[in-house]
Amino acid sequence: EAHEVDVRKLLDDVKSYIKSRPKQLEWEQVNIADIGYRLVTKNQTKYVGDRVAQWAVDLEPLPDHFDRRVTVTTPMQKPGAYLLTANLPGGNSTRIVLWVADTVIVKKPLDGGNYYYVGDSASGTPVAKANLEFFGYRQDWKENRLTGRGSHEIHTREFAEYSDADGQFIHTGNEEDRRYTWVIIATTPQGRLAYLGFTGAWWGRRHDAEYNQVKVFVITDR
Repeated sequence: EAHEVDVRKLLDDVKSYIKSRPKQLEWEQVNIADIGYRLVTKNQTKYVGDRVAQWAVDLEPLPDHFDRRVTVTTPMQKPGAYLLTANLPGGNSTRIVLWVADTVIVKKPLDGGNYYYVGDSASGTPVAKANLEFFGYRQDWKENRLTGRGSHEIHTREFAEYSDADGQFIHTGNEEDRRYTWVIIATTPQGRLAYLGFTGAWWGRRHDAEYNQVKVFVITDR
C-alpha cells in the first residue's frame, strides 16, 4: 500500500527548526534527504498522509530462497513522495520511499556565482517562472572568555527569485553567501515541487592571465 508524504511540511519544519537557533543542531532534524529514515525509524508519522493506493502482487520465489528480480508497476501517477509498505502473510513487512518526480533543479558553479536550471524531469524542457526559495544557515562557534566554554551560534538567510522563460536563474553571490549551506525549493502555481540541498554555494574564479594569455611560437630552420 502507498501513503502520500507531505514533503512541503517536512521542508517547512526543517527551516523552522533551524530558525529556532538551537544551541546544538541535531543532524536528524535537518537531514532532509533521508526521508525514509525519519518516517520509519523515527516514526515521524505527521508527514504521512492518506493512503492513495493498495494492490496485491503474487510472489514466485526461486528454489532454495534465491533472489528473483521482478518489475512491479505501481498505480501512483501524481508527482510526489510516497511511503510504500509491503505486508507478507505471517506479519513480515518492509518499507521504502518512492518518488514520482516531475521537476528537477540542476546546479552548476560559475565564475563568481551559481547557475540553476529548473526543468521537467522527463523531457528536460524548461519550467518558466518557477518560484525559487533559497534558505541558508551557518554555525559560528562563540566562546565565553570568562568560563572558557562555548556554543554554536546559528545564522540564517533567505530570499526568493523566479526562473526566467528558459527555466534559468543565475545567483551572483558574495563571500558571505559562501559561508552558508543552502536548500533551494522550486514551486509553481500548477503544483510542481522540487528541492535541492542542503548544498554549499561554492564557485570558481576565472584567472584572466591563464585564459587570455596568447602565446606565439615561431619555428625556423636557422
